[in-house]
Amino acid sequence: MLLGPVVHYTGGIASPFNILFICALICGTGHRTTFRSGLALAVAVYLAVVGVEYTGLLQSYSDVARRIYASRLTMISIIVATVGFMWISVIIFEIILRSLLGRIKKQQQQEAVMIRRLSKLEAPSQIGILAYKIVHDVRGPLGAVNGFIQIMQEQKTLDPELREDCVLMSGELARISNLLTKMISYCKPGQSAREVLCPVYVMETMISIVSFLPDARRVQFNTDFPPRDSLRVLACREELQQVFFNIIRNALEALEHITGPRTIGLKIGRSGTGVAIEIQDSGPGIPQEVSAKLGREMVSSKKEGGGVGLLIAKEIAESHKGSLTLQSRAGEGTCVTIRLPVHLSKEEVHA
Repeated sequence: MLLGPVVHYTGGIASPFNILFICALICGTGHRTTFRSGLALAVAVYLAVVGVEYTGLLQSYSDVARRIYASRLTMISIIVATVGFMWISVIIFEIILRSLLGRIKKQQQQEAVMIRRLSKLEAPSQIGILAYKIVHDVRGPLGAVNGFIQIMQEQKTLDPELREDCVLMSGELARISNLLTKMISYCKPGQSAREVLCPVYVMETMISIVSFLPDARRVQFNTDFPPRDSLRVLACREELQQVFFNIIRNALEALEHITGPRTIGLKIGRSGTGVAIEIQDSGPGIPQEVSAKLGREMVSSKKEGGGVGLLIAKEIAESHKGSLTLQSRAGEGTCVTIRLPVHLSKEEVHA
């Protein structure tokens, strides 16, 4: 409707701004405005401007428009062409828009089906398949780039500075390839070399690391540890650190938005023939329908979480012949318990 005065003062039926009617219709269609009502209003405003100028109720400001109004056949032809162009343009755009929305909806449905299937897969298969696919897709282009660099290095006329750059790039590509190899082995917990470790020392090291995280600044860590040498486990140091880090990070994120005391309790002790490591936070807890699936499916109580960290931690614990359990109630915090077999020395075994 605002275009009506603009068209009138810029030439009426011959105004170059008549094309804006089509733009307005296309924008309206893109925002899912009813097609018929939008087209009817645009045509009505356009015909109203032409009508008041043709009948003389308003004086036309364009000599070209006055000459067009002098020939009724020319005027009708331009009106029919303009209105027809409005109608055809919006029809074509609406067809394209419907096609795009249909494809998007179909793709979303396919993604939803895939997510449901992935969530039902066993954790090792789920994470392993994704990791192998990423590594497989990345190694191809890396190999091609590395081969091209080697060909350049074999050229005797290669500039010395460029040769140094090629050596540098080859080193970086080798480092990326090594990281990809670690990614595969990381998705196969328990394959790394194991050593006799003190879980108390590993946990103390991890507390020192996570204390530098922004989320840990206002959190109090309460520890209940036995003497360092009293308990030992046979485990991979990096994997055990990953278990502790994933769970403590989840606890820190759970405490992020609470107003009360922010505490994380860390307890390590003997439990039968094993070692029990408890990590408990004072957060809001996890709803029962979510906690029942944690550790078995890719679900999370966090807005942007996927539940992968807990799946990895549980898989690592089980690969060490241990277990990971979670207890949580809404409003009462969450407690994660990792149990690992205790490692006994030869003297302790014979005793």
